[in-house]
Amino acid sequence: MAYTPAEVRALTPIRETVEKRPPLPDRLDVFLCHAWDDRQGAAKQLHDLLVSLSVTVWFSEKDVILGSPLLREIDKGLAKTRVESYW
Repeated sequence: MAYTPAEVRALTPIRETVEKRPPLPDRLDVFLCHAWDDRQGAAKQLHDLLVSLSVTVWFSEKDVILGSPLLREIDKGLAKTRVESYW
């Protein structure tokens, strides 16, 4: 499949972000499940609080890369998590 120069320019920042993404740790402390409407409000605040307390958190807003299958990323996050928290 060949991309046009415009497509390459548009996709390059996304590719670079994916390439720089650190892998998930082997084990996470918490899987934070939240409603779509809470992702920028209450769920983000809870995520930030937990991280400030050195808790490792799977949070879709930071752990799901643009273009990756959401359900696969959720499954991977759940598999690496010790505790699930439903917000």
